[in-house]
Amino acid sequence: MTRRMRSQWFRGMVSSDHRPARPGAARDVRRRPLRLEPLEDRRLLATITVNTIVDENDGVATGGVSFRDALAAAASGDTIDFDPALTSGGPATIDLAHGQLVANTAVTIDGPGAELLTIDAGGTSRVFRAFADCTIEGLTLTGGNAPEGGGILTHRVTVRDSVITGNTSTGGGGGIAANYVTLERTRVTGNQSGFWGGGVQAFRAYISESTISGNSSDFGGGGIAVLGASARLALTSSTVSGNTAPRAGAFLVAHVYFEGSFVAVNQSTISGNTATEGLGSVTDFYFCLLSRIRG
Repeated sequence: MTRRMRSQWFRGMVSSDHRPARPGAARDVRRRPLRLEPLEDRRLLATITVNTIVDENDGVATGGVSFRDALAAAASGDTIDFDPALTSGGPATIDLAHGQLVANTAVTIDGPGAELLTIDAGGTSRVFRAFADCTIEGLTLTGGNAPEGGGILTHRVTVRDSVITGNTSTGGGGGIAANYVTLERTRVTGNQSGFWGGGVQAFRAYISESTISGNSSDFGGGGIAVLGASARLALTSSTVSGNTAPRAGAFLVAHVYFEGSFVAVNQSTISGNTATEGLGSVTDFYFCLLSRIRG
């Protein structure tokens, strides 16, 4: 390499593209704040299939996946369904052997049909306790016995195409006790409570195309009791019949401290309910707005 070539090569190495960083540049870089950008949750929602009617409590990795196992394994947003083989020969029953079923995450329970699968607590515990919002479809829940919410106890529940029957509580909500209850095409029948709401006790209840019948309460609201500040009851295309309580055989709505409770009854039948002490055989309202009673 000639002297001229060496000189050109050296100048190229120290040109602006390869110039050393100016003093303090590293400190500038160090002073730049780090930026963190949260990413959306991309976990795929799972469906867990129950494949045994035996109430096992040994996890989902053992071959047989019980309803209890599935609830314990479910993450928020998952769906639990049931192997069609469980009811291929006719209706089946899951007899609870380990106390109430517990859901710790928000799940959807997709049953095969209320006429096909029954969950029976046998009078020894509540049927279902949820610590997150849940949806129950296509099941019969029966035989629950608890201080509150004999069939279901939770904060918010949606029940579709199901039957809640033959459950008891010493407190409120023989069939269901929850802050927010939505019933669609569901029958709540033959439940009993020692206090409010033989069938349902709630803060807000939205009931459509459903039947609340044959329930009883030892205090008030034989069929339904909605209680609390701004309590709401919306009853649409439904039947409330044959319920019994000392007061408000059909339903009781009470906002004890301030006005604001709301009742809307549309295209529904309310009949044959009994108040044994003669205090409101159909309804009992305390400080609430009664609106849109039709049909």
